[in-house]
Amino acid sequence: MAYAAIADVTARMAKFTISTTSKPTTAQITEFLDDIQGEVDVHLAAMGVTVPATTPAYFMDWLKGVVADGTAALALKSMFPDAHGPAETPAYSFYQNRYEAALEGITDGSAVPVDLTTGNYVAPSTYLSVNSESEADIGELAEKFMFKVGKVF
Repeated sequence: MAYAAIADVTARMAKFTISTTSKPTTAQITEFLDDIQGEVDVHLAAMGVTVPATTPAYFMDWLKGVVADGTAALALKSMFPDAHGPAETPAYSFYQNRYEAALEGITDGSAVPVDLTTGNYVAPSTYLSVNSESEADIGELAEKFMFKVGKVF
């Protein structure tokens, strides 16, 4: 199941007409869509989400935008490969930044609905971050040195 279609990409690039004779062509945009969806699926799978994702609807709408943003960035970069430099704000950078932020949200788990994970992913934690209310006050014990230099056992 494709998250986005060519129409979603062309809506982001309204100034440019995509056709069988344009550069990039509709066939190339389709390949870009597949590549970007594959990259998104890799990130989702690493978080324990079964791919391709199919629910919930709001997440699918968001994924459509993510894939369309990534594809628009690829397409615009292919149109203007030399548009870069310290003072440049190339056409693709807006969509590239949105796409990269979305991938970061998938990777850190903030953009993935909890009910989609299969349980393979466990967020990093420590004993005290999970059991903060059970932390015991160790008082003076922390200040005593159990092992002193030169002590023989």
